[in-house]
Amino acid sequence: MMPDPSAETVALEGSLLTLDDVGENYTEEYRGSVGVSGGKVCPESDFEFTDAGMMRAAFVWELGDGDQVELVEMVRVGEPDELDALFPAIRSAFEVCSGTVWTDYGDTRAVEILPTPDIGDDRIAALVRHGDPPFEGRHDHVRTMYVRTGEIFVEISISEPLDGFDQEPSVDGQEFTQLVTSAIARLQSR
Repeated sequence: MMPDPSAETVALEGSLLTLDDVGENYTEEYRGSVGVSGGKVCPESDFEFTDAGMMRAAFVWELGDGDQVELVEMVRVGEPDELDALFPAIRSAFEVCSGTVWTDYGDTRAVEILPTPDIGDDRIAALVRHGDPPFEGRHDHVRTMYVRTGEIFVEISISEPLDGFDQEPSVDGQEFTQLVTSAIARLQSR
């Protein structure tokens, strides 16, 4: 049985991103606690994570061609010792996996560490691509940023299917950084 969110984590639900924060292109798909999800970053890493016990806000932007952009924010309150250990473990996992290409359930996957804005107490960001090898065809382009601010752990991801390696995502890096910055500001002002 997976843990329910703590009372402190549930109290953060009102501080999650809203439609006013993400813009008129999106509709809200879900707001509430997270069920079971998680896994490994890549086969070379021993680190596994779970999103159970987190609060989640999910938004979708229908692109009009049958594709959609998915934006997800997940938060939880953690113990300082837990978060002190979690961020080095996440960073190490992504460092081990960065540049690695592997096949999982028929999809080719690759991880790349991304630069991060100077927000929160600690942070790491990564791009994960999975789909047609060698990403010249259709693939999912998933950017995720993990941020620690005080006792709060935040995971924000934006996912979009792209038709080729050179296709630009609908939400550029600057817009994604602004979404993350807005989310952290909301949490810090609670």
